[in-house]
Amino acid sequence: MPAVYERACAPVWDAMDLAYLTGQRPGDVFGLREIDIRDGALELAQSKTGKKLRIAVTGELAGAGERIMERNEAQNAPPHLHPPRSLYP
Repeated sequence: MPAVYERACAPVWDAMDLAYLTGQRPGDVFGLREIDIRDGALELAQSKTGKKLRIAVTGELAGAGERIMERNEAQNAPPHLHPPRSLYP
């Protein structure tokens, strides 16, 4: 994975971090939005199974979320935890 981080842009790092830290499929990670975080947990329904999950937003996941939201705000990006591909460099 270090080789990917060396060549990838920030949104790709974010997607990789979110997938790793939440254990979710890429398709589910791309659909995450800031409003999916409620009462300290990330709430989502898996697209493949429809299973509803609540994942505690603590530790590294909390740090990744804060980093992503700060970058989105600075770039005036939509409130997704993973910005749309149109915002990639």
